[in-house]
Amino acid sequence: MRLSVRCAPAIALLLAAGLLGVGPALPGPGGALHAQAFDVPSFWTPYSEHGMGLYLADPDGGNVGVLLTWRRSGRVVDYGLRAAVQDAGGHVGLSGGLELGGALYRASDRFPLDVAWGSGIGIGGVPDLDLAVVRIPFGISFGRRLAVGDVGLIPYVEPRLALDLRVRGSSPGPGRRFGGGDHTELHLDLDLGADLDFRLAWRLRIGATVGHERALAAGIVFPGF
Repeated sequence: MRLSVRCAPAIALLLAAGLLGVGPALPGPGGALHAQAFDVPSFWTPYSEHGMGLYLADPDGGNVGVLLTWRRSGRVVDYGLRAAVQDAGGHVGLSGGLELGGALYRASDRFPLDVAWGSGIGIGGVPDLDLAVVRIPFGISFGRRLAVGDVGLIPYVEPRLALDLRVRGSSPGPGRRFGGGDHTELHLDLDLGADLDFRLAWRLRIGATVGHERALAAGIVFPGF
């Protein structure tokens, strides 16, 4: 698919949003230690994916970690798994979950972007501090693949709502248990990203989350795993 005059303004807006969004995603003020959501950055483009991704991630500013994704395209829905381990203020943060999604609309003269939905369920936590967040997100991804010879650029943006169940242990000492600070929250996040793909095979990828959650990650997707 080649870039047309009609879709150029929309793509330019996506790229501009990405450039503006990455800045505030990184520094962020240091707040109280909390469990990181499992799905940031989402890396959810409007296109099916079949492969494994390996990323260096920086969730919430300064807490560097490693993120792994595994995705498949299905007949009914696309699906995948993800898992991450990160530094959490001197503690070990773990997260993982299930991803689901699928195409909603393909670009046309009426609307120049491809559209897909994404959802799932997962948990992020800091086990030795009894901190955890169970999350159910739902988002709509907008993007377009731009072809330059054998190389494709996929800029995208995904606004997402997420229902979070946040759990905090009731006691910091021996015998501590979950349940002392449980509560549910509804949040809005915005994911921005871009893929550089080579004949729709392996991809270089960067993504950021801004909003209630903040994260930045970059890595590579290997096809066929």
